[in-house]
Amino acid sequence: MVLLALAKSAVRYPSPPGHEVFVANSRGPETLSALAVETGATAVPVREAVRGVDLVVVTIPLKNVASLPADLFAGTPAAVVVVDTCNYYPRQRDGRIEGIEGACRKAGGSSSSWAGR
Repeated sequence: MVLLALAKSAVRYPSPPGHEVFVANSRGPETLSALAVETGATAVPVREAVRGVDLVVVTIPLKNVASLPADLFAGTPAAVVVVDTCNYYPRQRDGRIEGIEGACRKAGGSSSSWAGR
């Protein structure tokens, strides 16, 4: 299994034997070298991180989801599982996100449905 984690908190433990783990962030793989050494993960650019993987864990501030490349998952097979661990903190960190507060809430949506768009 190949796993991508888009945050260090998701990969803080050593990579399990037999599994290849990638980690990426918005600042580039060179900023993750210490984490890669500590955990055995491979630091890669964000665009490379979703290619050839079985599972993607997105653990970033929810307000930053909109800054991910719009076509990030283009070409990623539908069978790849994407786990969204983002939490919406409108007062503490994210500010009010109209797509969540407005249209999604009225339609019974959630922050995860907004992030999946």
